[in-house]
Amino acid sequence: MTADAEQAQQPEAAELEVRFVYMDVRTRPGADRFCRAGYCFGPDPLRLRVADLSDADMTNIADEPMLVVEFVAEEDKA
Repeated sequence: MTADAEQAQQPEAAELEVRFVYMDVRTRPGADRFCRAGYCFGPDPLRLRVADLSDADMTNIADEPMLVVEFVAEEDKA
């Protein structure tokens, strides 16, 4: 596939906006329970709405080495 054909298949940046809506948070293997920013997490993912978290809470959770964080994106066409 040529670079022009590959570029034609990708949406324009103005057409597609990606927002992180949720964080799925769980403990690292071997940790049964760990609490951070007022939430307690276990081996099963807990889904948190990003809009419900302060910037400080989101940073504290995302930067915590005892937790595994996966951001869940929502795609909106502009």
